[in-house]
Amino acid sequence: MEGDPLLQVGSSVNSSPTATKTTTWVSSASLIVANMLGAGVLGLPFAVKGMGWAGAVVVLVFMTCMSIFGGLQLGSLRGNDSSVTTYAALARRCASKCWGPRAAKTWSYFVSTIGYTYILGTCTIYLITMKISVMEVLQKCEKPHPGLLLVQATNTTNTCSSSGCSSKGVADLHDLVWLFIVCALVYPLTYLRSLADAAWVSYVGVATIVVVNSVILVYCVIDATHHKHHSSAPSEHRTFEDFINGLTQLAFAYGGHVLMVEIQSVMRTPTEFSKSVYLSQLVMFANYAIIGLVGYAAYGDDVKSPITLNLPDNALRAFTNVCLFVHVMMAYAINSQVLTEAIVSYFRPGFRRDRGRAAFVRWGMGCTGIMIAAIIISIVIPFFSSLMNIYSSIGIFSLSFAVPASLWLLERQTTVPRRMINVGVILFSIAACGLGVWAATKDIIDQWHTCHYTISV
Repeated sequence: MEGDPLLQVGSSVNSSPTATKTTTWVSSASLIVANMLGAGVLGLPFAVKGMGWAGAVVVLVFMTCMSIFGGLQLGSLRGNDSSVTTYAALARRCASKCWGPRAAKTWSYFVSTIGYTYILGTCTIYLITMKISVMEVLQKCEKPHPGLLLVQATNTTNTCSSSGCSSKGVADLHDLVWLFIVCALVYPLTYLRSLADAAWVSYVGVATIVVVNSVILVYCVIDATHHKHHSSAPSEHRTFEDFINGLTQLAFAYGGHVLMVEIQSVMRTPTEFSKSVYLSQLVMFANYAIIGLVGYAAYGDDVKSPITLNLPDNALRAFTNVCLFVHVMMAYAINSQVLTEAIVSYFRPGFRRDRGRAAFVRWGMGCTGIMIAAIIISIVIPFFSSLMNIYSSIGIFSLSFAVPASLWLLERQTTVPRRMINVGVILFSIAACGLGVWAATKDIIDQWHTCHYTISV
């Protein structure tokens, strides 16, 4: 791909002439699932709480159709074009045919900026998720501990909590300490330098999230059938803002289109990518429907985000959190690899030809910088759901829905009904993006005031 390397969102796969195409449509579907199916599913019961039963079912079906539609369009547009190995490269090709090279470069910058922002946000959410998982296993619950950085000045509701603990915990440490421990554990995996060699990462990620969701489902069914929670009736205080936050949180669970072009580019038979899209999205729909709806049925308005905070404090919960940690660690490695590749390529074009210590150090500087940025964001905005909604509004409605529809209109001569559908997708995405950012920002401000967080040492 010619031009600015920073335009190449996810530029790892075929940037090297020695890159191989080894994945089947099944393993490609596994990569999509491993990338998409993660922290998002743990917030779905809370999203159902915000939207209500009817709203949640309608939105879930609608979002699944939108995700499939966007994935199929990206796969069809890319096709067998071996020169297109990134989302931004696809955007540039489509725009250049209609607007010329200068406008195409601007369009690529737009896609890249949104893509990098979303990937960095995803890495941040993954760090928060891993921190919560570790704390639910190792953090003591017996007594409150003084804050080293984020101090909660007054007693507040559970909505202010962004961490967990265990009665069998072995240490009483601050959130920030656990965050650094998590970073130390995940850091070695950030040296994964190609998705073409990451099949094992995706398989481990899928296997562990299946375990997590199975345990959550069992507990939810038990609690629902024994009527341990009686607050699942429609909330009298549900607002339009709650619905929008629920919508954006559910949309986050369908993020991952930013990597689809790259995943398709390492397939043996790229024309089979549609099979990968259908399989991955249907697997996720079934998973999301079961966890989201059953989770809300079990815990009602007492449901938390992530839902692992609702699980009873026992050995099985600890095992579940270990599996969740492993899954999210794999997902972090995939996303970090894509962003690190782009950053290193920008400062050192053709760096894949480098060998030895210098190449190792350059890659290390890139992945370390990404982790530091994610740490800073997680400290400033420690609220799991609200942070997820911000990045969902910015990244999902644009890259997963609006941009594929726009690229299709730019490059393909299509029928009037198909054109109207794509225009409708674009208009919906713009409206949802604006409303989502508004609702999430307002929620973050409200939580800072309600929870009385202050920065101190």
